[in-house]
Amino acid sequence: MMINFKVDQETCISCGLCVEDCPQNCIEMKKIPVLAQPQACIACQHCLAICPVGAISIFGLDPKNSTELIGSLPDLKSMTALVQGRRSYRHYEGRNVEPSLIYDLINTVVYAPTGCNAQQVLFTVIKEKEKLADFREWLIAELAKVYQLPEYQKLPGARFMHAVVDSWRNNKEDILFRSAPHVMITSAPPTAPCAREDGVLALSYFELLSQSAGLGTVWDGIVYLTMQYFVPHAKEYLGIPNDHVLGYAMAFGYPTVKYPRAVQRKPIKINYV
Repeated sequence: MMINFKVDQETCISCGLCVEDCPQNCIEMKKIPVLAQPQACIACQHCLAICPVGAISIFGLDPKNSTELIGSLPDLKSMTALVQGRRSYRHYEGRNVEPSLIYDLINTVVYAPTGCNAQQVLFTVIKEKEKLADFREWLIAELAKVYQLPEYQKLPGARFMHAVVDSWRNNKEDILFRSAPHVMITSAPPTAPCAREDGVLALSYFELLSQSAGLGTVWDGIVYLTMQYFVPHAKEYLGIPNDHVLGYAMAFGYPTVKYPRAVQRKPIKINYV
């Protein structure tokens, strides 16, 4: 990837902020900033982001196309309400979420941090409820073949799998996806320094962003455990590379319930040092 570090000399005020903020000390100040150690660049784009006059371009990116942050960020009270109001939704409308909204949410979630700025998270989304229904039937059929075998009894989540299969086959109760129309599964190649952690972080951002868009989400541990330990070939079904490390799974859709207030948590535990 070409770094293509450029400085608009007519705009640059030689303030030195890009030099001070570069985490790899790649930039030096001459008459204007110069990229002195390109081999150390980790593509964080801090130089583009911190320039007060938008004089720096890198990787061919125009700073004019970046989201302006001054005056756009929510205040602490709003963010507190968003975080405290986070809920795991288990009741959903039957309709699909608009594909454009799903795309916009994921296109924002890619701004979540990744270890060493790897940016290698793959977002696998079942974007139609009909396709999720097909996947549910297939996954339960595959799970039913193995979950009672002795070698599976000590695996994480084994005690839940009987209920997953029987509840659906006997009562059409969907423990796997909670009748949500969509599911997202994050994964990353094993070469990513923090492959699983990156996927979990991305879903954390997706959860909060989805709530602000009127959607509900639920961390889908049952699907994660099923794919991780009982039906690993579900990766192939979904087109996930076989060597990818699973992050986690999250079901989502338009909820049928609304919460007028937050819950109250236990007293916090803090270890100040």
